[in-house]
Amino acid sequence: MSIIQREDIPIGNKILNLRKHLGVTQVEIAEVIGTRTDKVSDVENGLDEYTEVQLEEIQGFLNILGLPITGHACMIFHRHLYYLRNYIRTKRLQEAREMLNKLHHIDNLMPCDPDMVTLCKMFEIQLLIAEGYYLDAEKKLDLYDPEKMHKENLYHYNYNRGYLGICNEDYDDGLEYLLKAYELREAHKGLLPEDDERLYYHLALCYTYMEIPYRAIDFAQKARQICAEDRIPNFNLNLNRMLALNYIDTNHLIKAKKILEKCLIDYESIKDEALIGGTLICLGNLYKKTRDWPTALRYYNNALNYFPGSTVNYFAALHNKIYCIIQIRTFSKARDLLNEAKAMCKADLLWRNHFDALQRYLFISEHMSTNNEEDSDYILNIALPHFYRNHDYVLAIDYCKLLERHFDKIKSKMKSLSMSKEILKIYERCVINHGGDVK
Repeated sequence: MSIIQREDIPIGNKILNLRKHLGVTQVEIAEVIGTRTDKVSDVENGLDEYTEVQLEEIQGFLNILGLPITGHACMIFHRHLYYLRNYIRTKRLQEAREMLNKLHHIDNLMPCDPDMVTLCKMFEIQLLIAEGYYLDAEKKLDLYDPEKMHKENLYHYNYNRGYLGICNEDYDDGLEYLLKAYELREAHKGLLPEDDERLYYHLALCYTYMEIPYRAIDFAQKARQICAEDRIPNFNLNLNRMLALNYIDTNHLIKAKKILEKCLIDYESIKDEALIGGTLICLGNLYKKTRDWPTALRYYNNALNYFPGSTVNYFAALHNKIYCIIQIRTFSKARDLLNEAKAMCKADLLWRNHFDALQRYLFISEHMSTNNEEDSDYILNIALPHFYRNHDYVLAIDYCKLLERHFDKIKSKMKSLSMSKEILKIYERCVINHGGDVK
């Protein structure tokens, strides 16, 4: 594994730093290994060397037995730390935790090799995030000053910050740090770990949630190129589903359909209900894109069977189901379902706002030719800003198009034109510098 070259600190200097930190004298070291004080002084000045037995005795005395002190031992230890990281990446979390527990005294190495200790801590933090201990991970990250970090450690620091941002659903913050990690990789090609598909995956995930599909596809494809289909099966399944979601947004519907149908078979084979439901929602989105409302509705209905009520995915499927019913113009059924949905999501501000906006969408759809300032003002002043804050740009376009048609019907040309400009602005935001058109 290639890494940025570390400074090779002589063993004598390491022992010197350790003993001074612990308040140990040269005389005490000499007594431990049964030699003269001059011998200790010569080693610390680079004029002599300890034997392997002497070095082991000193390590035991300084409580760093089993930790690397020689250049060769550091190289092997560094490689083992990346085995730890690989356990985390492949979700073998118990093995990672057991390995870390054996390194409980790694802090004792800090006075003589802070970079190695920090690297171990970066992987420990990554494990905490993978285990769901986000607050603990953030507290540990706050202890480090990135400006004082070795480049390799800085890469993992930024990756952890980005990973934590995603877990906290703060995709703007997550993207900022992940891009810093990516820039470090680009600046030090061949010097940082090469098999880092997780970085590309998480970048793709941020761009997916922020609805910038072409960037999401770029990074998802990078992840796919370096991760063989059979190496991390579940990872590849999720990666494929993410690719399909972005292909839908970019109108590559045949590609998306092929991927999603394969995902559905794979998820059914492993009986993962959450992933089956999520794939059914994606298939609903695909047919919603083609305005095949009955087929989309069927997929959303099926998806609802795989999620507990009042969960995020349940609300997502229900919201899309009601949207399709409105498009089919079965308004009374849409009203009944909206009332049920709003009663269910009282404690969830995000979805309450979504369903409130959808109710206004229903009112305007039902009375398209009637001037409806209250509902159109709500969409303009409350719903659209809410969508923008949550990066729901595709949804925002739907509402803008509804208002554009509504303003056309009531002969309000200036308002209709302003909606056309707003739609164009959203399209440009999603595709600028990313090549392509999401229309």
